[in-house]
Amino acid sequence: MKAYVHQDSNLQFANLTKPVLADGEVLIKMKSVGLNRRDLMIPSRRGENTEPLVMGSDGAGVVEEVANHVTRFKKGDAVIVNPGMGWITNDETSPDTLQIVGYPDHGTFAEYYVVDAEYIEPKPDHLNWEEAGVLTLAALTAFRALFTKGQVKPNETVFIPGAGSGVATYLIQFAKMIGARVIVTSRSQVKLNQAIELGADKGIGSN
Repeated sequence: MKAYVHQDSNLQFANLTKPVLADGEVLIKMKSVGLNRRDLMIPSRRGENTEPLVMGSDGAGVVEEVANHVTRFKKGDAVIVNPGMGWITNDETSPDTLQIVGYPDHGTFAEYYVVDAEYIEPKPDHLNWEEAGVLTLAALTAFRALFTKGQVKPNETVFIPGAGSGVATYLIQFAKMIGARVIVTSRSQVKLNQAIELGADKGIGSN
């Protein structure tokens, strides 16, 4: 299968063996994937590692094959990948077992991705493939920060520094959906304008 990998200090396309399923796993034929800031930092962490690592933390696709003991999904189901491996319950802090997809194990930037069935979810029908493929890492981070940790309520004010990031984009929309007031900052007027278009009540620049 074709994949985008980091190997020998380089980012490159490579042909890898199609993954083989173990019990409880699902093989996904990827339809769309999303690039996160985290992905850009992986090469510096791996250095000159000679083993190819498939990049990517986000993605969505169609179930190609299911292994034994998988009951929630079947071939042909549209799914999205949960990048928080080892984190199932909605705890306030991440467990010691947390591992983000894409490092140190293979990620989603490939024709096929294999994962334990408990780390995928049905793709919402109202999302197209491009939307579904970039949803989970940034959106889950924003949701947890705002509601699990922050316990934000309607009519409260949320301050979001650095408008323009993926997480900030979701934070603005989530906060406005519950009726909170949103203030954002950015050194870029373009990003401030985009934040206002998303619903932010006030943008503060560097001047």
